[in-house]
Amino acid sequence: MNWPIDNAEWLKNRKQAWLELKANSIDVLTWFRSKDLKQVRHYFLTGEEDQDNPLPDYSHGKRLAKYPVPLFIKIWFYPEPSLEYFRSLLSHAGIRDIRDCYHSIGLSNFPQYNTDYGMMGGREEVVFYALYGNTFEEYRSLPFALPETELGFANQFGGYQAVIFWLLQGYPVFSSVQYSINHWYQSLPLRDDLYQEKDDLIYLMYLIDNFDDPHGLPRESSRYFRVAEKYLDIFENKPLPAWVKDLWDGVKKKEVTVPEKYQHYERSKF
Repeated sequence: MNWPIDNAEWLKNRKQAWLELKANSIDVLTWFRSKDLKQVRHYFLTGEEDQDNPLPDYSHGKRLAKYPVPLFIKIWFYPEPSLEYFRSLLSHAGIRDIRDCYHSIGLSNFPQYNTDYGMMGGREEVVFYALYGNTFEEYRSLPFALPETELGFANQFGGYQAVIFWLLQGYPVFSSVQYSINHWYQSLPLRDDLYQEKDDLIYLMYLIDNFDDPHGLPRESSRYFRVAEKYLDIFENKPLPAWVKDLWDGVKKKEVTVPEKYQHYERSKF
């Protein structure tokens, strides 16, 4: 869609949305200096950039190489989530901007960003599919796919700690981990280094094997159960690396104990 800046009602609502965004966005907008935030606000209201005065890089204090407004801000602020439009932006983006997008949606797994006003503004699902496709194989075929994310995939999006905290605490907004479960599984053959995260994987397995909805909802109405059951199906029915399968069997038989760092968790049954 075009930015309907000639629509007085839309612009009025957009100005109110900016006030809410500024008041509720934790950390994200504070990365910008006050004078730069004026330009960010102007873009939020109009979709227009100041081509002659690019914003400082939000993380390194350097000028952006390609976009006066960072690409992750463009995706976050676009009036209507659009897979096709986001893909077109990514296809013409510089490598640094693309890395920022991968990093930014990864932050949606953290509670301080997991709100309607946080990183990507509650549109994590469409942004995830724009960046990663519907399958891991599709992701690897995308022209802007970053080779290093093949190794960082499970840690960043299906990262065990992110999954654990989301399932335990029941964050009100869906974490992006729910969209990445099949990608995570498909990337397992590339992830020999996952063994380094064995304690986290063990606790996730215990959590899945003994899962309760964090809000006490019954299985049929719990979105958290639906996510847990996707992992259960993988552990129970899908081909797995031998050491992962051995861990799962050990967890079910209570032969593998809960790692010490997780034994203090309040919702732990173990």
